[in-house]
Amino acid sequence: MHIGQDAIEPAIPNSLSKFLHSSYGRHKSPSQFIHINAGQLVDSGTSVYSLNVNPSGVNPNTIVEDPLSGTDPASPNPVSMLHDLLRNLPSLEANYKHFNSQELTTLTNNIWNIFCSNVAELFRTQRIWKLRAKIENFNEVLEFYCILKTDPRVTHSGMNRIISDLKEFLVSSLYNLENQIVFNYSNEDTINNALKRLGVIWRIFYQEVYYDLAAVLLPLDQSIREDGNSTVLKSGNESRTHINGNYSIGFLLLMCFRDSIVLPCYENFVNSNDGISKSFQLYIFNQEEESNVTETDKLTLLQCFGILSTIQSNDRNQRIIEELLAGIRMSI
Repeated sequence: MHIGQDAIEPAIPNSLSKFLHSSYGRHKSPSQFIHINAGQLVDSGTSVYSLNVNPSGVNPNTIVEDPLSGTDPASPNPVSMLHDLLRNLPSLEANYKHFNSQELTTLTNNIWNIFCSNVAELFRTQRIWKLRAKIENFNEVLEFYCILKTDPRVTHSGMNRIISDLKEFLVSSLYNLENQIVFNYSNEDTINNALKRLGVIWRIFYQEVYYDLAAVLLPLDQSIREDGNSTVLKSGNESRTHINGNYSIGFLLLMCFRDSIVLPCYENFVNSNDGISKSFQLYIFNQEEESNVTETDKLTLLQCFGILSTIQSNDRNQRIIEELLAGIRMSI
């Protein structure tokens, strides 16, 4: 029987097959990081992140793993894969509507893994101008990823799933950034003090990572604003009005830093009989005497908590930040 020309599906170019039929390693989840076992108290003394570090108490076999190192050793270099993807991006964009559901899913996952593997360099003290592709190249890849991820043949979750995947990547990468600083910082006295350590991590994050990452993720801003009712944009009892009006990539970056880096170290103040702000103020005064916490250290934390307070998510986490901000203000 003769098959009409219209019934013949376009052949997939050979150059695209590797993106459709081969899976590349995914980045690891936050649960595989030693940070998760760091404990909730600043002064626990049992964690590499605690105030009174006991080196002899650290398991010598503990390995600090990179969140994107868990890939198949046989996988191609992430930079090479990115350049290959960019070369084939016009063809992928022109042909993706002809791919079946499995091919689309594999393609979507591969694009995300390639994107994350390269963008993760921003969390390894690599500035944006040193990445192996231009900002607009990363933007193009991310835009195409969003198109694929919101295709009903891939998932029905739409922007929900995109933001969920992004949050997982950000938290994993923030843990990696913290690990690098903690284990490589030259001044042991600084890194072993909870207040000074947070100041160091905050400065590096806000001065070197935050704006570079926001530039790479810029295409998501408009998509997020257009999908303000997305359930993953809220945590706890966040204000829907605030989320709809002001949610942005910058908001998400600050929220991930707040929840994964700041709050785990300051949770103990929540249960203080004196209240969070007062007990934090007393703690700072104590650290001024015992650990030479300076006005500069306090001003750095004032900036940190002040900027984090702009999230205004109206949930428990945000109330803790506001109390910590009040405490640092009272100490100055």
